[in-house]
Amino acid sequence: MKRILIIEQPVCNKGDESAHRALVERMLAEWPEASIRVVIRERSPKDIDALSVRDSRVEYVALNTTARHITPHRIATLATMAGIPSLIKLVPHARRFAKHVQWATHVVVAPGGIDLGGFMHWAMVAYLRIVVETGKPCAFFGRSIGPFSNATWLRRSFTRQCTNLLRRFGFVSLRDRQSCQTATALGIAHIPTIDSAFLKEIDPRCAADVGPKPYAVVVPNALTWHPAYKHLQATGAVEAFWVSLINRLHEEFPNTRLVLLPQTTSPVIADGEPYFRSLCNRVKHPERTLVVSDRHGSDTQQAIIAGAQFLVGARYHSVVFAINNAVPFVSLTYEHKMSGLLALLGLESHQFCIDKHFLENGNAEKALATIISLLRTAYPPLAAKQSAREMAESGFRAFARAMD
Repeated sequence: MKRILIIEQPVCNKGDESAHRALVERMLAEWPEASIRVVIRERSPKDIDALSVRDSRVEYVALNTTARHITPHRIATLATMAGIPSLIKLVPHARRFAKHVQWATHVVVAPGGIDLGGFMHWAMVAYLRIVVETGKPCAFFGRSIGPFSNATWLRRSFTRQCTNLLRRFGFVSLRDRQSCQTATALGIAHIPTIDSAFLKEIDPRCAADVGPKPYAVVVPNALTWHPAYKHLQATGAVEAFWVSLINRLHEEFPNTRLVLLPQTTSPVIADGEPYFRSLCNRVKHPERTLVVSDRHGSDTQQAIIAGAQFLVGARYHSVVFAINNAVPFVSLTYEHKMSGLLALLGLESHQFCIDKHFLENGNAEKALATIISLLRTAYPPLAAKQSAREMAESGFRAFARAMD
């Protein structure tokens, strides 16, 4: 009987929740006798509960610590940066993690973002070292990696450690074209796939009541939590852009209400429901702007999007949800995982590169005009939805063969 351990699962994010649930439900269907344990480090039970798949075969473990200052995360980070990540094994927290690894017959690194890349998640490298050194079958499933930089000694070290680590995985699948190109350049064997959220069909009856149609969905992104955009924090430029965009959408589509759909609940990445409500308070027509509560899960969010006239999204999974439900959209692309997804599906014409707008001090009026123009020509991505489903299924089949 398989005992599958899932690690490095992101929480407090509706998109990562959707990817997690789709993958776990597909694994349970593939291996009905399997036991699945999901170990999540340093997160509250409430955050984990919001993510959970309700099944007796699935167990969630909060691997937390009471330390306040010299936390295991900090020790892992410092040890890995110093080139001696094995020091983390001396920490009781890491030894408890290692016991869960010993329990497993197979280990899966959950779908997620660029922790091995732009976010430089040193602690993740240390914990993945614990896994690969056991020699157990381990899979790096449907994640993004990169971008890597060799600008400094520390960045070169991070690139080298990540590369060596990924080469030791028995199975690596990557969910966007640019991640695959990065892996090829680094000599990392991998297969291309797509986000695991595409493994699941959503029942449109899951939708919460957002009022009468027609409505469109808008998903802003505070951006300043991201390393590339931190310098914008004091300028207020990002918030001003979203207010201007919402106002312009109201002008261009006067009979369409706007539904703002928060996809994060983390206090660290402060662009969830409170952030959306602050934007709503600044727009010209708040009576035509609804902020949906963040208590709703990812299935509900997808069903809301399924009923929308169109979506304008500056979060990766908002675009995934639009494609998965064949809804016309414009992707406000801020990171390569979004452009890489669209490249896989031949949907590059559905994006406005918001990264270039902010990082090159673009003209706001020109940007808004371009977004409206893209919306006018957007179409339901039916063929892309089918392609995405096929890619997701093909990627899972390759994963299943590697696990058997």
